[in-house]
Amino acid sequence: KEVNKLASAFARVNYEWNDQILVSASFRADGSSKFGENNRWGYFPAVSAAYRLSEVMSSNTFDELKVRVGWGQTGNQEIPNKATQETFQVTENGITRVREANPDLKWEVSTQFNVGVDLNIKNSLLYGNIDYFRRVITDPLLLVESEPPAVSQKWGNLPGSITNQGIEVYVGTQLANTKDFRLNIDFNATYTTNVVSFPDEREIFTGVLSGRSINGTLTQIIRDGEGIG
Repeated sequence: KEVNKLASAFARVNYEWNDQILVSASFRADGSSKFGENNRWGYFPAVSAAYRLSEVMSSNTFDELKVRVGWGQTGNQEIPNKATQETFQVTENGITRVREANPDLKWEVSTQFNVGVDLNIKNSLLYGNIDYFRRVITDPLLLVESEPPAVSQKWGNLPGSITNQGIEVYVGTQLANTKDFRLNIDFNATYTTNVVSFPDEREIFTGVLSGRSINGTLTQIIRDGEGIG
């Protein structure tokens, strides 16, 4: 029976001044048995702040006008149990190594920055928000082919990074709001891009198929400067 253990510690501090300025900071530590002893723990800070402009404006146009900004990191450990260890398979031709050991496997880290605006005009006559975000994934976890002359595979942290960025827009209006009837019309749109950046412009072959006559077939190529889906 395979058992995965995850231990976490979390701390957060919130500060609010006069219902105008809001600040939050947090720190998270995660330890996973899926990684080797030298990289078992990951540490992920985050900080965010918001300023309610509507609280200091003399105009009555805005019921809510708030500017937000945030930065933070999270970790990913979505790999099989014992991915750091060798795996063997018994076949009709004997014992074959199907996965190479990698004791240096470590947390995949996602670092995100976002800035946005929330607004509400004249009792929801117009409301919504707009956000810009940029997420950079470093040390991404992936099952790849082992270095020659090995013919097996291994879980590893890819060099370089994957960058996702985009804009999200949400706008709505309330056309009716009575005791018995409410009518809102909402619209949302998102535009995102992603690009892979490798330091040596390499190509990574991945996407392994399993099944009769196709075992080990690779279906995906990850290239420097291109997107990943």
